Amino acid sequence: MRRRTATLLTALAAGGTALLALGATASGAAAATGSAGAGHYPSSRPLPQTVFAPYYEMYDTSTDLAALSQQSGARYLSLAFLQTAASGSCTAYWDGDTTKPIAPSSYGADIAAIQAHGGNVIPSFGGYAADTTTTDIADSMH
Repeated sequence: MRRRTATLLTALAAGGTALLALGATASGAAAATGSAGAGHYPSSRPLPQTVFAPYYEMYDTSTDLAALSQQSGARYLSLAFLQTAASGSCTAYWDGDTTKPIAPSSYGADIAAIQAHGGNVIPSFGGYAADTTTTDIADSMH
C-alpha cells in the first residue's frame, strides 16, 4: 500500500498538479520527486512527528482556511477530499469538482497563509462519496 501511495503521489506531481505544495512535504513524495513546494508555496518543512489536523470539508466555502486555522489555533488542517470527477479518471479535484483543481488557483492563497504562520495542510483522498461512486483515485490506478 505504501508503494502504491508513493506512486500515486509521484504520478500526480508529475502531471503538473500542485499536490506536493499542498501538504506532502520534504518527507514522502516531495523527497521522491525532488520538487518540494514546486515553487508555488513558501513551506517545504516536514510535518511534526505528532500533529493535530482536523478535517476541513472543502465543499464548505463559508469559512476561509487561513482564518479558520488562525481562529481555531489548529496550525494543520486535513483537507477533505480529493477524488476524481468520474470513475476511471486519473485527475483528482477537490470533492471531484472540475472547477476546483489541485492548483494554486484553488485555495492557494489560504494554504500559503497557513504555511506562512508555521502550519500546513494535508490532502485527504477518498471519502464516502468517492467510495460509493468509485471516484477514489486509487480505484483508477492500473
